[in-house]
Amino acid sequence: DGADEPPPVEATVKMLTTTPWGKRALQPDYHGKAIRMTGQVRSLPEPDGNGRLGLECDRQIVPVDASSCPGAFEGVEIGCTLQVTGICIMETDNWRPNAPFPHIERFAIVVRTPDDVLVLARPPWWTPGRLMAVIGTLLAALFGIFAWNRMLNRRVELRGQELADEKLAHVASDLKVYERTRLAVELHDSISQNLTGVSLAIRAANRLADSDQAGMRKSLDLAAKTLDSCRDELRNCLWDLRNQTLEENDMDEAIRQTLAPHVGDANLAIRFNVPRERLSDNTAHSILHIIRELASNAVRHGNATEIKVAGALERDRLLFSVSDNGCGFDPDRRPTVADGHFGLQGVQDRVDSLEGDMTIQSAAGKGAKITISIKTSSQA
Repeated sequence: DGADEPPPVEATVKMLTTTPWGKRALQPDYHGKAIRMTGQVRSLPEPDGNGRLGLECDRQIVPVDASSCPGAFEGVEIGCTLQVTGICIMETDNWRPNAPFPHIERFAIVVRTPDDVLVLARPPWWTPGRLMAVIGTLLAALFGIFAWNRMLNRRVELRGQELADEKLAHVASDLKVYERTRLAVELHDSISQNLTGVSLAIRAANRLADSDQAGMRKSLDLAAKTLDSCRDELRNCLWDLRNQTLEENDMDEAIRQTLAPHVGDANLAIRFNVPRERLSDNTAHSILHIIRELASNAVRHGNATEIKVAGALERDRLLFSVSDNGCGFDPDRRPTVADGHFGLQGVQDRVDSLEGDMTIQSAAGKGAKITISIKTSSQA
């Protein structure tokens, strides 16, 4: 009768494995007795195993056998705190009843009914395994965000490079349009007008052919000089189109390259103390054109052997000059367009376009010095 069975003994691993004298040994007196033990689940029965659960008590794993009632461990998971009631079985490798001292290897608890297994506490949700899983998930998410960010940065860089290339192409196109427009203006302002003068001079010579031979020759001479000027101007325009002088960062070198094809063996002394970055391309081109015209005139008409070019910034103005040791001339009687000389007039037109002033110092046999003054505000 179950009512006559003694109550289970509240046991610990130490009670079952230590003698009353404190010696370490399994106690056979507990064999076959009902005991109750509390601990944490460290392993569950394997599906194909012996149906034993591993219960940790006093830092030792105690096997709990429920093979006689398979449903006893239903709902139990690793980490649960269990109170197990069952029969204590002392196990030996070779149990011989007649042996005076059987050797006990281990002990186990055999539960009898599902009610012998009581779950006192469930394991906390935040387990080391789950923590590692969360950390792994976060690391994977961070890696994904990092990779996505790198990809976005790469796309932004590529798009930025594309926009920069488009901008450079647009600027290059604008520069080409500007250069073509400038060349067209120069051709119209100089060559076109000069050709018109040639046409008028030839017509005048034609009218004077029968009545005024001297006037006819004068008109033809003017037409010839005008054509020479057109030829020089066209050559200069073509040279401007091909040269890379405006890309020079040193104005002294830019001036030297500009004058080299036009001054022959004349000695050049250049001291243009104006930073290139202070000049716009349009202003720099006009300055180079003016200096070229003045220097070539000094060699071609004044037979100069020495040419000096100087430039500096003074307060709100840019001053530069071209001087030579040529034959000189009277500024008040300088050759004009009517005489077939277009150089100084062309220089004056360019200076006026830059809102500047031009001063001529010269005398017969004493060379010439032409000084140009330009407002710095025109260099933006």
